[in-house]
Amino acid sequence: MSDTWNLKSPAVVDRIGADLARRFGDEPRLHEVARVSLATLLLAVGAPAEAERALDGLATMPSAALRARCRLAAGDLDGAEQIAQTTLDREPSDVASIDVLAIVAARRSESDRAREFLRRALDINPYDIEAGELLARSEGP
Repeated sequence: MSDTWNLKSPAVVDRIGADLARRFGDEPRLHEVARVSLATLLLAVGAPAEAERALDGLATMPSAALRARCRLAAGDLDGAEQIAQTTLDREPSDVASIDVLAIVAARRSESDRAREFLRRALDINPYDIEAGELLARSEGP
């Protein structure tokens, strides 16, 4: 298989990253958004390591939340928890980080703790679809 568009290939991701830098290098905010979008795509296709590499050097709330998701997807619960908790320490109402902590707790079979996080996320944002669905599933029919 050619790696022309194999998004799990570091070389392909590097080419895309270089193209984003050329296109948006003069506009840092757009460049950041493009890199976060690339990381989101990489995570969606099952390339969490490449997604995290795409976020290298970014220190924004969206990039931190996505980095925690990368660790979660890679099975690194401790890493996901650490990133999410650090983000939450800086911004206590960051629902994305609370959702990650809920998922980490659920994967560790800490159901009560997971539900606490989910309720907290929904108190902050009643329209948090992920938290709503996870809470409904955890509480059963």
